[in-house]
Amino acid sequence: VSADFDAGNNSLVLTATGTGGITLDHTITASAVSLVTDDIDFSTGGALLTGASGTISIAPNSGAVTEVDIGPGLGASAGVLRVDSGLLLASTAGSVTISAGTSWSIEVGAGGAVDLSTKAYGLSLQASGGLDFGNTLTLANSETFTIASPGGITDSTGAGVPAIVISGGTLVITGTTADIGSSGSALQTEVAELGGVTGTGHLFLTNTGALDVTGDVTLTAGGVATGNLIGTASPLTISANMSVVGDLALTAGDNEI
Repeated sequence: VSADFDAGNNSLVLTATGTGGITLDHTITASAVSLVTDDIDFSTGGALLTGASGTISIAPNSGAVTEVDIGPGLGASAGVLRVDSGLLLASTAGSVTISAGTSWSIEVGAGGAVDLSTKAYGLSLQASGGLDFGNTLTLANSETFTIASPGGITDSTGAGVPAIVISGGTLVITGTTADIGSSGSALQTEVAELGGVTGTGHLFLTNTGALDVTGDVTLTAGGVATGNLIGTASPLTISANMSVVGDLALTAGDNEI
């Protein structure tokens, strides 16, 4: 690994040679951090942090980054990929993009956490196959979180543990070709708005707090489940069109729909 530190701009560039990866087991803090690697591993307790106007850039050095691993525990910033301004992956500017599958993947193991406080940017998660949430992914400051998943979406965080938390924010799901959640294990969220869902399959989503469906929900035949569910423990507002295959159950606390 080669390192280039610009003290004047408090910026750091780390480049892995060949197809090697970068493992962080300590904390790196800088105004700008650029990693050029095919594999970055935080699972041993490392952290990559920037200040309020900082930027993190992660780009491949031989075609495609294979994996970004986040380890267990927030504690003293252990196993955390966090940025307070913008996160740039593979030179994608103006948004936060984590492309999964054959290009990028981000793994959140049991006890792990991802905290992306991106302020001015939203988060886009692009998966080439199915997408599973093993733990909570948190996005702060009323952001929009877009998931583009050619496969389905599953939630293995456990009962009562949300997979996606966006305080005052919006969740958008596009392009699915399989079910989102299941009748026995819905996708658990804590968001203010569902900004639209498109694709094939069935939708099972339960939300903590009030939920407003502000974008069209359009799901055509596909998937393996039967029925659909959108539920929340607080008021549920439907502000857009909804078209699904099979029954659709809408549930809300105190029957406030």
